[in-house]
Amino acid sequence: MFRVKVPREWKKSSERFGKKFREILEKVPRDFWEKFKYFFYSD
Repeated sequence: MFRVKVPREWKKSSERFGKKFREILEKVPRDFWEKFKYFFYSD
């Protein structure tokens, strides 16, 4: 295993992106996710 040194700015921006992403996911209706799961898990 080797570790990559990540600049602090990158970490901040990725955290900000993560928050945005989570907000978007929370805005998506629950039933959409149910359909989505059904679509993927149905044979």
